[in-house]
Amino acid sequence: MDEKMIIAILSGGIIFVIGIVIVTRYFVKRSIIPNLKSVEEVFAEKNKAIESLENEKKQLLGERAEIIKEMHDRIINNLQIVVSLLNTQSYYLKNGAALKAIRISQQRMYAISLIHHVLNQSEDYSRLNIRNYIYELVESLKDRMEVGGSIHFDIRVENILLDLNRGAPLGLILNEAIANSIAYGFPDESGGTISISLIHIPEENQLLLTISDNGRGFPENRDIDKMDSFGIRLMEGLCGQLGGQFRLDGREGVKIRVSFAYPGDTKTI
Repeated sequence: MDEKMIIAILSGGIIFVIGIVIVTRYFVKRSIIPNLKSVEEVFAEKNKAIESLENEKKQLLGERAEIIKEMHDRIINNLQIVVSLLNTQSYYLKNGAALKAIRISQQRMYAISLIHHVLNQSEDYSRLNIRNYIYELVESLKDRMEVGGSIHFDIRVENILLDLNRGAPLGLILNEAIANSIAYGFPDESGGTISISLIHIPEENQLLLTISDNGRGFPENRDIDKMDSFGIRLMEGLCGQLGGQFRLDGREGVKIRVSFAYPGDTKTI
């Protein structure tokens, strides 16, 4: 067999092998492509299902927010009705002590209403921004109790969110303490300062609220522990709801300290 024939046979063999490879690849591709299309279709269906679930979740969250907002609105409206009824009742009273009691009750109702108002103004309808609440409460008390420029408010409050179980009692304590300082701390329109502080103590997992004034304080011969004051008893009871500690000092003005457990998981970043 001469050299030319050998070369021809080898060339033919190589071409035959190449042909087999090409044909094999062709049939392999034909068998794989349908499977690839099937996989793509599965992924597309899964993505569509995930998108549908996300849209459903957004819709449910939106509906939940609307329900909570409506609930707060209804509470505000109901409290306003109570305030209006108390206001109407006051026109028929001649007794000064009774009138004073109604005015105080109206402010307490407004303090509760304000909690729901602040909740409605935030993006989170279930947690109270206590700093926003304090600023609005102070402005309300200044207006309702006709505070002039003689009383200065020093407010130092961290940006903290509280659930309603903590926020409502704390809001009423704030209202009671600030209103008492305005009413009794500065007789004869004497000037002074009311300080409000709320800080988070992370190493103790606690919040510490301090409301103090540099007014006249309590008489030296008065035993604070034996004082028969509804306002003080109310603040003690509310502090009990928080599971906290209530301390009252009547020397050199009045200082109220309330501390209670706070894990810090709801603090605004």
